[in-house]
Amino acid sequence: MAPPHTQKGYKQISKKTGVPVPTVQGIVKRYHTYGQIEDAPRSGRPTLLSQYNLEAIE
Repeated sequence: MAPPHTQKGYKQISKKTGVPVPTVQGIVKRYHTYGQIEDAPRSGRPTLLSQYNLEAIE
């Protein structure tokens, strides 16, 4: 099933972006399910460093 706004197939999108077909399928499915493609928040212990400190380390 191609994304409705592009009408391009998974293989065509894969060739154009260099992303494997299963990854393209997963991204499109996530977009249709959740309306976004960003990663979901993860469970687990929160980071101890602030964003400012993380950027200073990098």
